[in-house]
Amino acid sequence: MKRILFAAGGTGGHLSPALTVARALRVLCPDWEIHFVGVGKEIEKRLVTDFPLHELPALPFLGGGLAGKFRLLASLPAAILRGRRFINRMKPDLVIAFGGYPSFLPILCAPGIPRILHEQNIQAGVANRFLARFVDLVIGQPGVKGLPGQVLELPLPVKEEGYRVEPWERPEQGITLLIIGGSQGARSLSNGVIEIAKSLVTSFPQLRIIHQSGAADYERVQSEYQRIGVPAEVQPFFVDLPSKLSEAHLVISRAGAMSCAELGVAGRPTVFVPLAIAAGHQAENARPYVEGGGAVMVLHGDEFSERLERVVQSLLGDLARLEQMAGRMRAIAGAGERPAELIAKKIHSFVIDSNSETTSAQSV
Repeated sequence: MKRILFAAGGTGGHLSPALTVARALRVLCPDWEIHFVGVGKEIEKRLVTDFPLHELPALPFLGGGLAGKFRLLASLPAAILRGRRFINRMKPDLVIAFGGYPSFLPILCAPGIPRILHEQNIQAGVANRFLARFVDLVIGQPGVKGLPGQVLELPLPVKEEGYRVEPWERPEQGITLLIIGGSQGARSLSNGVIEIAKSLVTSFPQLRIIHQSGAADYERVQSEYQRIGVPAEVQPFFVDLPSKLSEAHLVISRAGAMSCAELGVAGRPTVFVPLAIAAGHQAENARPYVEGGGAVMVLHGDEFSERLERVVQSLLGDLARLEQMAGRMRAIAGAGERPAELIAKKIHSFVIDSNSETTSAQSV
């Protein structure tokens, strides 16, 4: 029996692909133990329900200014000691990390243990650019940039239910607009949509709006729709995103790597609004879908709401274009064997090969 440790946490963008791969690995290797380690965020407890979840507190290394950097440096010795004790107690046969600061301690505190790093973004983040030097294998989506050494390029692992989204169909009456801000919501994106919502329903009286607000912004977003007199279905988090995607004719979304991949597999025309402070990563994630004709990108900045309204009004009024975009999104996402299954097979062979090498070395 093997024990595999998945290091993922902090956000849904890191947890979603990790969980998808872990579930595929469980099917492939039902006798293996699979554990998760995060940093103690509430979203980890909410999403990681079918695997043992451990907590290894860590501080983010971006943000917080100079004081934040001093706090990080002061906490490092104790954090590394905790990390080593945790790894020694777990004794994993492999550590696979999915980026961000929750990956730091599990990777750095596991020397001598086979380690894999998974990068979801087209433009690799700071954490993974650093951690790539300490692992045995790096997996990234096709076209990934900024990682040292060789990278095994595989499509992003979209969860299985994402493949069950109904194909896009022209509405017989009315049209549904779906707004997705990510697992933690997106206040600036929500504000932009609320500002144009009255105009949209005036132009399209049968327009139905479904809006994921994020838990922290749920009550405000709901009350804002009520204030402007626009009926909207507001939820803090879509527990069943595939069913919402099946209803949608146009999506407005952040451009996290997993969001882009899920929307591609779902074949949904999308207006991507990249997070402005993501160092350009989200814009890079969306670019293949935009250049391939499946999506449009609207950047934050001057007259954001006005520019967003022009784009959305134009798309809602052109069903032929939306239908064409839907087909292109699915074409860009590709077909064939599920990426999660490919990654699970790679983990299996990697663990078996590593074990064989260790056995050979011990017998010499």
